[in-house]
Amino acid sequence: MNQPTFFERLWERKVPQLLGTYLAVGFGVLQFVEFISRRFSMSSFWVDSYLLLWLLLIPAVALLLYYQGLPASTGKGFNWKKWAIFGNLVLVLLLVLLIPGSAAPATTQTIVTTDTEGKAVRRVIPSAASVQRIAVFQFTNESDDESTDWWGTAYSLLLNDDLRQRPEFLTLGVQSLNRFYPRFNLDKFSDINVGLQRKIAQRARTDYFVSAKYTVSEDSHEVNGGLYRTRDGKLMQTLQAVGPDVFTAVDRLRDQINDFLPPPVVVDQMATELPASALITDREDALQAYAEGVIAFSLDPGNLPVSLNHFLTSLGIDPNCAPCTYEAGDKLYGLGKQDSAKLLITRATRLAEVLPEREQFSYKSSLMAVSGSVDGYYRLMESYRNIYPYEFSPYEALENQYARNYGLDSAIVLMELAAELSDREQALGRLYELYVRAAYYDKVEATIKDLEQEFPDPEMARRRYAALYQTTGQMDKTRETLREMQALDPLNADIANQIIFSELRAGNYAIAEKATHTALTQATNISDSTTAWNYLIQSYSGRGQFDRAMKELLAYEEFISQTFPRNVIINNNYSTKSDYAIQRGRFGLVDTLLSEVAAFDPNRAEMLSCYLPTQAIVIGLRQPNGEKMLDDCAAILKGFGPAAEELAQLSRLMIAEDYATAVDFLDQQLAAGKEVLPPVAEARLRRLAGDPKGAIEVLNKALVARMNDPKLLLELALAHYQFGNINAAKKAIAGPLKTWSAADADFIMARKARELANELGLPLS
Repeated sequence: MNQPTFFERLWERKVPQLLGTYLAVGFGVLQFVEFISRRFSMSSFWVDSYLLLWLLLIPAVALLLYYQGLPASTGKGFNWKKWAIFGNLVLVLLLVLLIPGSAAPATTQTIVTTDTEGKAVRRVIPSAASVQRIAVFQFTNESDDESTDWWGTAYSLLLNDDLRQRPEFLTLGVQSLNRFYPRFNLDKFSDINVGLQRKIAQRARTDYFVSAKYTVSEDSHEVNGGLYRTRDGKLMQTLQAVGPDVFTAVDRLRDQINDFLPPPVVVDQMATELPASALITDREDALQAYAEGVIAFSLDPGNLPVSLNHFLTSLGIDPNCAPCTYEAGDKLYGLGKQDSAKLLITRATRLAEVLPEREQFSYKSSLMAVSGSVDGYYRLMESYRNIYPYEFSPYEALENQYARNYGLDSAIVLMELAAELSDREQALGRLYELYVRAAYYDKVEATIKDLEQEFPDPEMARRRYAALYQTTGQMDKTRETLREMQALDPLNADIANQIIFSELRAGNYAIAEKATHTALTQATNISDSTTAWNYLIQSYSGRGQFDRAMKELLAYEEFISQTFPRNVIINNNYSTKSDYAIQRGRFGLVDTLLSEVAAFDPNRAEMLSCYLPTQAIVIGLRQPNGEKMLDDCAAILKGFGPAAEELAQLSRLMIAEDYATAVDFLDQQLAAGKEVLPPVAEARLRRLAGDPKGAIEVLNKALVARMNDPKLLLELALAHYQFGNINAAKKAIAGPLKTWSAADADFIMARKARELANELGLPLS
């Protein structure tokens, strides 16, 4: 009789059939483990471990199935079959324990931070692995009564604040989400479907988003919606809530979301369980006025009295409403009513002491800003960053302070951390600019690729490459890239405006001016036209035509006052206007400009007046009594940190014409990686210190990206003339003479250019 083959014995003992059952059941268990892991945001360690265990045990399971249990003993010899099974089991267990990432990530971490008094404090905070990002879109009104649309905003505001009580939740409400609407050609506060909401939630890099509809009657609120996973738009939790008021409905929605998401992380001093009625106001009529104020300001920020009236109405109904008090104070500040604004913001900060800790930071930071406490403000932002490392705003607030006081590399490290822990898209965008400033071009290119891969936007990527080409002196490649893009999309105003900006940066003001007129005729919205208009003003000032630039700037300000608060416009444009004045020696006009700033913020005006001697010396002039002004401002400048004191010290040396000491001091700051003076001012200082060769090196480096900049070329001509390179000086001065041929008569640099041309024996047209 023939002996059965090995495969026949396998089939007879049902090994393939049972092994198939093992694999099928194991796959079902794998899906269950994955569901539990996602459901409770557990570590992927458990899924990886089970998968490894399931697959690597196949040999042992196959042997057990073949022998229908452990193999029988055969004498006293070595039983390789049993050893194979036990060896397989031991090997699998060792591999499971040793696989990378086997330790589940901690949900908390301990940090040491400082309070507003500078004292060290040890805190337990949520780890980055436990953070959940949730977008709360404006709720949709199911009725035909448009007068009740404000409830949709109120729901988003309340639920956003309600969820944020858990410190590991990073939420975006209607105001934050509205900034993404223009990317999709959507109006602010407009109703959008779940598909568009998911697109915006993806853009905002959230894990989940809330979409819901509401109906309101005299005695009840009803909400129906869902919590969706942003990655694939899948409905993860149905949300249904009915309550006698909006606050009860919101609390029930919050509880349903909390029930689905992982349990709260246990941390000290941070989590609260306040009802929604305690977070803004417990009066529905006050809530209505507050929501309408938010809507009015978002839609028309230039018309402050309208939004102010809404907030004052809400404050009159509920005097203990901290957000209402703050918003009213903020709008009064924008209207130049400094004392009333400070009083209300101080009161709001006191009222906010009952709110969750995270919400108090914005009140305290605003109070310090209006009070002029710069040092306290930055300490507060450091504390905020340490306790809530996944919030982007404190990194943004600290970036320039790090760059000024500790050098560009410190700002880069800070923003690299922000890219890792907080809003990655915004942080990478800031890193791109910091790397450009630091001339880390390999990192610039790597960052562009990261942005392109993680936030696909082919147009933006090509525009960033075009800017990089210019920075590295490849202006022809910049033009080629942008003009090719424009040919494919001729109505794209962003591309047209970047072309103008590239020409401005290169110092080609006449070309830029011509392009702005074309862009203005093709602009289809306010944003596009104001950008082109701003560039037109820059082209005038670049050519030394300051009267013309100022006339356009005042008209521009009047126009944008429809969309921006007046105080913001004045603060933003003070530096530009004062530069126009100083370059013509008109210090009396600067005093007038400072009085405009003081009408809104005396502290800021005082700071700017202290900076005036430095601003003048950087341009190449001396402010009358500048050294005395710096001495009188010593205490104020000290409050702005080391960078302000160092710049004041450098200015004193330059005013006193101690140029050699000034250069030594400057070199110490540069060695520390700090940006101290713009290239033209640094070159001027080195030239005046008797080092024209060093000045030429600085200028040649700056001219790579700004090849036709007349101020750089004038300084280059002066340095070459001092060095004895007459032909090089003649070649360099030709550009400024042409650019400033129609400049205002009192433009000091244009006069210097003509004086140098006379000394060089060049004819003047």
